[in-house]
Amino acid sequence: MMGIGELISDAIRYPFSDWKKILILGILVLIGNIYNIINSSDITSLAPQTNLLFIVFIIILLIPTIVSALLSSGYSLRMIKSSVAGISELPEFDAWDNMLIDGLKLAIVAFIYEIPSILIIVVMVVLAMVFESSFSVAVVGFVIAFLYILIVLPILAMALANMAYHDEFGAAFRFSEIFDKIHSITWGNLIGWYLAMIGVTIAFSLIILVVSFIFALINPIVALVVSYLLITPYVNMFIARSVGLEYISDEPN
Repeated sequence: MMGIGELISDAIRYPFSDWKKILILGILVLIGNIYNIINSSDITSLAPQTNLLFIVFIIILLIPTIVSALLSSGYSLRMIKSSVAGISELPEFDAWDNMLIDGLKLAIVAFIYEIPSILIIVVMVVLAMVFESSFSVAVVGFVIAFLYILIVLPILAMALANMAYHDEFGAAFRFSEIFDKIHSITWGNLIGWYLAMIGVTIAFSLIILVVSFIFALINPIVALVVSYLLITPYVNMFIARSVGLEYISDEPN
């Protein structure tokens, strides 16, 4: 069985196996976050007479933005799929139509798992408005929703890995199968892996903050581009690899 330290170490090295693929994924991430770049630039301060053109420009960008975001998610699922299959190399960027469909599957599964948190927030906000309660009621809703997300994330990760392993959308909702797998991995191992992932993610976040601050001294746009082009795809690759390896961590090395 693969230990948590060995798993995290493997996942950290994983993206470095092919820098070109980090850049390809980075381009997809960059396009998928083009609105953030636009909002951080001076383009939003266009003269009033050009506002209509700006709106048309934004609408035209909507399709490539959504497609790029779905392709990025699809590649994440492809990395999980290759990892649970025991493949050590980064998968190829090919069969783009299948990758787009995989991205849509991942997005739908993630959304369905997050529905309870959305409902909690909506109910609490409505209650605060109807009964003219204090704003703290809505805050309580956000806190409960946040706690739900924290609890459900490791289960969602195993659900996505189960979907990748069986190559079936419905496998993400075969809860008895998913919990049997978690029982095989052991809850202790899963929670330990999850805590380790949180720790590594915090470390990555600090690195992103430092790098962003350094490049922001040059230009805020440069900081965003570097983050989306290199750092974010690396983190995505690390997470996808880690999820795939955790799913098969109960198997002999």
